[in-house]
Amino acid sequence: MLAQLVLSKTLPARLAAAHLLVLLQKNKTLPEEAPEAGLLAAVLKRRGMKAADLARTPVSATTAEGSLIAWAMLDGKQDAFAQQVQVRTALQLLLGEHPGELGIVVLGNASARLQAAQLAVYGAWVNGAPLPAHPEERVRRSPAA
Repeated sequence: MLAQLVLSKTLPARLAAAHLLVLLQKNKTLPEEAPEAGLLAAVLKRRGMKAADLARTPVSATTAEGSLIAWAMLDGKQDAFAQQVQVRTALQLLLGEHPGELGIVVLGNASARLQAAQLAVYGAWVNGAPLPAHPEERVRRSPAA
């Protein structure tokens, strides 16, 4: 089945995706509207990290309902490649489970949300597609005469 993109301009009251990528605009504090903000704060505290550390190292956690969420911050001052690496690193935390559905939430100002959404959708489609597997062909060699 081909990937399907559904856009919502507001966060639903309850996020139903079993795998969720949350991209935040770089900031020194966590936005209150971030999905599972309390869980994220607890993860950061346990790891001895600050909110701004999410711009270097994405983190993930499992919610009480069993959903896996990965959070990352994107720094708009970095070049596109560095931002793609950050998105891919966060996606790998989710894609290792081969999800059938992936939710993406982008927070920040309008331009940051647009850029984060483009990077996330591109990264999910490129990194989520299974690559073809070709079994190794064994070449029979005759013994040297």
